[in-house]
Amino acid sequence: MKKFFNININLEYKLGVKKKEEERQVRKIVDFILTIGSTIFNVALDRLTFILKSLMDKMYQQQQQQQGSVQLEYQCNQ
Repeated sequence: MKKFFNININLEYKLGVKKKEEERQVRKIVDFILTIGSTIFNVALDRLTFILKSLMDKMYQQQQQQQGSVQLEYQCNQ
């Protein structure tokens, strides 16, 4: 009975260690996936910010050109 009890405790301990090792591996994989995901997200966000900024600059330049041409027309008509 005592030997059976020892074997049972030993198996539970080994299973517990194995389970903890598996949990560590799963955590490493999840951390890796999250790191890749956040990197991709940050790169995409930076790119989107750059694109939006360039569009805003182009719109601002067009608006300035239109205002300049309106002022020219107004001066010519006076």
